[in-house]
Amino acid sequence: MASLLNSVNVLADVGGKHFLVFNAVPAQSVPASAALLPEATLAYLTGLFNTALTADLATIKQNYPQANFSIFDINSLVSKVVASKSGYFTNAKTNCWNSVDATTIIQLCTDPNKYVFVDLQHFTCPVAALIANAVRQFVLTSYDVNSSGCYVHAA
Repeated sequence: MASLLNSVNVLADVGGKHFLVFNAVPAQSVPASAALLPEATLAYLTGLFNTALTADLATIKQNYPQANFSIFDINSLVSKVVASKSGYFTNAKTNCWNSVDATTIIQLCTDPNKYVFVDLQHFTCPVAALIANAVRQFVLTSYDVNSSGCYVHAA
């Protein structure tokens, strides 16, 4: 987190005005994390990270009152997708592909679009599109769009 916060500080120091920071996805839901620690521990650590991120960004905001800092809650979004029993994503726990090396992939499923995770760490295209749409909606409600299509912070 120190690197992220340092980057935000550096950008704010040189005049950055608008910052959109993502909190952490629920580590307990990522297939690559399953073998690392118990699910409850991963959830606890993710919660600690996200709480500290919110507090630290609030401190940075006090130091740069001219800047706008927003946190996109990807944690809640991914948690809802993983917990959803909608039927669209038939598998939210395991991955569709295994990477053997940089050039070899073993396909474990027939339709990756029905999975939340394409491999041990990355979302499938439908999940990435869902996240992108949620971010777009978040940005559009946080900023006005002028006639040239540029985002302008609502004063």
